[in-house]
Amino acid sequence: MIAYFVHNLDSYSGAAQQALLLAKNMKRNILFFNHNNKTYKKNQYNDLIEIVDLPENKFLQLFIILFFSIRYKIKIYHFHGSFNIGMFLGIILKKKMILKTTLLGDDDFDTLASKRSWNIRYFLIKHIYKNIVLSRKLKEINSKYIESSKIELIPNGVLLAENCPTLQEKENAFCFVGLVCERKKTYESIKYFIDNYSQDEKTSKMYVVGPHKNIQNNHEFSNEYVNSCFELIKNNNLENRVIFTDRVSKEETQNIFKKCKALLFFSDKEGLPNVVLEAMANNCVPITSEMHGVIREIFEDKKQGYIFDDKFEKIDISLIDEIIENKVTYLHVSDRFGIDVVSQKYRGIYDK
Repeated sequence: MIAYFVHNLDSYSGAAQQALLLAKNMKRNILFFNHNNKTYKKNQYNDLIEIVDLPENKFLQLFIILFFSIRYKIKIYHFHGSFNIGMFLGIILKKKMILKTTLLGDDDFDTLASKRSWNIRYFLIKHIYKNIVLSRKLKEINSKYIESSKIELIPNGVLLAENCPTLQEKENAFCFVGLVCERKKTYESIKYFIDNYSQDEKTSKMYVVGPHKNIQNNHEFSNEYVNSCFELIKNNNLENRVIFTDRVSKEETQNIFKKCKALLFFSDKEGLPNVVLEAMANNCVPITSEMHGVIREIFEDKKQGYIFDDKFEKIDISLIDEIIENKVTYLHVSDRFGIDVVSQKYRGIYDK
């Protein structure tokens, strides 16, 4: 059995949801240790996947992880982010440890090295078997601290739409997907829609998909920021055409991608943005920021989508329609980022 360590599997965590998608495609027994600062709970997700919610108390976390590691004879610890207790236990129990670096500016080794606990973290990192990174930028950073032979570049995977949505199936709609917060630049996405598409097309609308209220234990969330987004919409009299869905199911998110022509996503930094891959997998054209170069490792500017540096120029709707008509984004992502392609790479590491 393999153990996956994740944060907030039951909330809007892209890294945790990516881990779950990977697990569902591995066809192996996988136990999730979910760090969500709640009480202990164990659930059977399906025939192969179990989920253990860990309590906030660190001592109890250690005891629970130890108990299940022995009971299930777990051989591999796969960390989707940084987990000190699990990594300490992995060293003691001599587990093969795989550490995935999920977000530039958060758990890359340069960022971890700037924190006071670096000496402890570095001790733990030196004992890992493999470090999985999502981009060449992350590999360049992390290779300053460990041997490059330990680092594997494996992108996130995406579940492809069974039938590529056609232009005729698309509405005159755009979307933002993710937590409504300053890092993900939700305000800028809404403003881009208002400035470029709301006046030209009176029937156009925008979906803002993701949590924006009653968010717990997330330092990125700000009520003031959310209010500024609503104020922007109100000042432009677009309350009926900019639709906040709040948190919705994975299936509903996919349905929104299927009917939208473009994703407007100008996040400041990401590991490898799952929402961009999911949009492309539903033939929804990405219009994005550069994200420190990460986005250029997904698609080519003006070919499968559009990448902005500082200047956010308008992309004519006819250009977006042409990409959709030719299924360019869908075909590109299916060849490189399909979950079947990505999971096969992980199988190779686990088998070794």
